[in-house]
Amino acid sequence: MSAESFVEGTVQVGTLPAIFFKVNQAVEDPETSFSDLGRIIGADSGLTARLLKIVNSPYYGFEASIETLEHAITLVGMQEVRDMVLATTVIRYFRGVDGEALNMASFWLHSIACGIAARNIAVLRQEPGVERYYVAGLLHDIGRLVLFMNHPSEMKDALERYEQGGLLVDAELEVLGADHAQVGAALLAKWKLSDRLAATVRDHHAPNSGAENFTDAAIVHLADVLVHGMELGASGERFVPPLSAEAWKALGLDTGDLAPLLARVELQADEMAQTFL
Repeated sequence: MSAESFVEGTVQVGTLPAIFFKVNQAVEDPETSFSDLGRIIGADSGLTARLLKIVNSPYYGFEASIETLEHAITLVGMQEVRDMVLATTVIRYFRGVDGEALNMASFWLHSIACGIAARNIAVLRQEPGVERYYVAGLLHDIGRLVLFMNHPSEMKDALERYEQGGLLVDAELEVLGADHAQVGAALLAKWKLSDRLAATVRDHHAPNSGAENFTDAAIVHLADVLVHGMELGASGERFVPPLSAEAWKALGLDTGDLAPLLARVELQADEMAQTFL
């Protein structure tokens, strides 16, 4: 089966809430003001409360309390707020996944930690738009949720094969004909999110040096490996995925950077998990 077939037809994957697409359209419009965006988000009281909680969390570390959306958007930025809206709506969207098949609290802790690690790596490398790395890290395993929701029997077979040795991502490919990275990319494409984000999710297990998104995929790949090693949550994998030597070399980080980076990730992941979950 193709990866696209897992997100087509009558499967339990529809569209993101309309509020996200309204926010995304507004952010893409250069005429949109902070107050315009604030009014759009403000129409959803639950989303407003969650965003203000996130902005006031230790993750951002603002000294004074942020009480209005417009103030939050002014401080954080339109694109960053759009990314926060995407993150919080996606987490709510997948609340229906069977908790017996996959521990959802652990899954989201792993995903949040991976997003934070990717963001911190991007900061070290002085990459522009670091919040998009958080989103890519947060969504890197979203295809696994699609598989558990819509193909539970096949995923059970994959888990049984995986328990005999190897990685779950390889067992998915053997049993289903596509792995969660490919399915995740297909879902993001269906949701009409950026091609760059979809490609990063698709390639996070095996960054391709010939691809335009190589740096993004390499950052999320390293973040995923580090978070697995830290045992911050779990996405279903029992073992730490192998680190691509090519990706590590291309990122140009020093091993001395890792200890302070991991300490920040551990602290911030706990804070963000409490805020989101």
